[in-house]
Amino acid sequence: MVPYHRLYLAYLLGFPQVDLVPKQKAFSLLHLIVFHFIHVA
Repeated sequence: MVPYHRLYLAYLLGFPQVDLVPKQKAFSLLHLIVFHFIHVA
């Protein structure tokens, strides 16, 4: 399973490898992930 929270932290910290994806998209992705886990749990 992918550690989504670590990926999100990488976005926030601005790691070079994730700079290709806008931080705006990262926030949207986080919301989708949180929404998903809330309804799956």
